[in-house]
Amino acid sequence: MPLNPKFRSIPNKPDLAFHSNEAYGHDGNRKQPLFETFGLPEGWRPAYEWANANEVLAELLVVIDATLISNWPNRFGTILREITRPIAREYLDRWHLTDQSAAALHRLSEAARTDKAILATCRPLPTDSPAHIQLGDQTSRHYLFAVLLEQLPLTSPRERDWFIALRLWTLVHGIRRARVGNLQDRNLHTIARAIRQACDRHLLWRSLISSLATPVLGLEEFNAFLRFGAEKIASQRNAPSSHKEFSRALIAISRNEHFPEDTDSGRNRPRLLSELCPLPDSPTSEPDMVQYSTGIEGDPESRSWSGDEDDSDGDIIEATVDSRKSYFHQTLEANGVLLQSAEELQLLPWSYSRPNPFEGAMLDEWIGRLLASGSPAEQLLGAFAWIARHTGLSLRRALDIALRLDGAVRM
Repeated sequence: MPLNPKFRSIPNKPDLAFHSNEAYGHDGNRKQPLFETFGLPEGWRPAYEWANANEVLAELLVVIDATLISNWPNRFGTILREITRPIAREYLDRWHLTDQSAAALHRLSEAARTDKAILATCRPLPTDSPAHIQLGDQTSRHYLFAVLLEQLPLTSPRERDWFIALRLWTLVHGIRRARVGNLQDRNLHTIARAIRQACDRHLLWRSLISSLATPVLGLEEFNAFLRFGAEKIASQRNAPSSHKEFSRALIAISRNEHFPEDTDSGRNRPRLLSELCPLPDSPTSEPDMVQYSTGIEGDPESRSWSGDEDDSDGDIIEATVDSRKSYFHQTLEANGVLLQSAEELQLLPWSYSRPNPFEGAMLDEWIGRLLASGSPAEQLLGAFAWIARHTGLSLRRALDIALRLDGAVRM
């Protein structure tokens, strides 16, 4: 029997029978809910009419939910400014292919690029003052909007682009969590606060966050690069406790883990406008074959992912996955055994079973220390590790090579 998803779990594959294009009103025939249905202030009417005309009403509502700006229509212009920046569009062009929340921002950005009237109607707020000055005691609760409101650091264009990308990444994960009712995630709080401090001339935070910069990648690769960089920070013995807390939060968010505030539940949680007009399903972002059942006996957090071909004679694959992960990650985990087998048959330079660039640099440094050691045992270990590192072989396979300690093999 399928498990009911817990509050801390990212929802899995949407029910396609319920979330159809007709249900969302994206078929061009069904009328969207009237403006009065949402109970929004009158100042939202121009944005509502623009979104309705461009078929992005559901996207507008989910952004309002995530950023908690329902009572402040003048704040929407700041969000539009962020998602229509050239570097932001470059990232969204990649991210929207595999993530519904990124796809919502991508559709809003494209609509604003096509129908520019909204940019003149909804102007961004000034950034002369820090966000905590402008928002006051709302800063902590409205952390997603606060991080977008903060002025970008006055540094090189490359560093500014990186901060834009990281703020956009924070917004995407905030929307992911808002869609399941998690409007106050502790890890996102930590990340948003660090980014704001880095933008507000805190040089240590700016240096730390700039060190995590990655190239333009897909969302899952972007998550992986951030996670590797955060793990490197967390492994530093002399790192301040605030930096380690930040790195742990990055790792958790990149793994799609939820950590909602205890107070953000029940009657304390505002009504979600997006429930009245949900996002359309994204068939290009996720495989549409899914079947869930209870996984490891006695473990409520596990599920079994099973898939088959259209014909009844096709192969069937079943694997235990973690229900707390997103559907995309569950699919990766379920396919992991096949992926690993395929990788082992090819000497790939970088895969899930081999060191990534960050780990590789640390591994090379460790191998160098072993080879320079005066201990024959450590030199031998360094030699085997060097062979495995530079040939694409596993360490187990490298150990099959015969070496002598008399210097017959030179590095």
